[in-house]
Amino acid sequence: MLARALEIVDKAKAAAEELGVPMAFAVVDSGGHLVVVERMDGAGFATAEIAWGKAWTAAAWGVPSGTLADRIGADPSFAAAVSVATAGRFTPRQGALPLPEGGAVGASGGSSQQDEDVVRAAIS
Repeated sequence: MLARALEIVDKAKAAAEELGVPMAFAVVDSGGHLVVVERMDGAGFATAEIAWGKAWTAAAWGVPSGTLADRIGADPSFAAAVSVATAGRFTPRQGALPLPEGGAVGASGGSSQQDEDVVRAAIS
């Protein structure tokens, strides 16, 4: 998993550099455990935690993190309850995708769409 995670992060960094947007990236295994996290120079200090939260969310539900944002948008109390129950790790925002082999990768630092686009480029 580590070799694949490092490969994904390298591809994500290249895609973010093409956009000119500093970002952070996180790859988690199928249990949501952090495998790799990396923050590019210039990315905000919180972006690494946000990327990890998005990746954790995508891995936990097996769907893109943005899908959950769409599903629970009308029920913010549910999102708050799940966030408390998961020690704040639940992050239903666009920017993370599950991996076919299990786990997920997330990004933060650009717009939600840019985050997802970079992740998609990294795993394609």
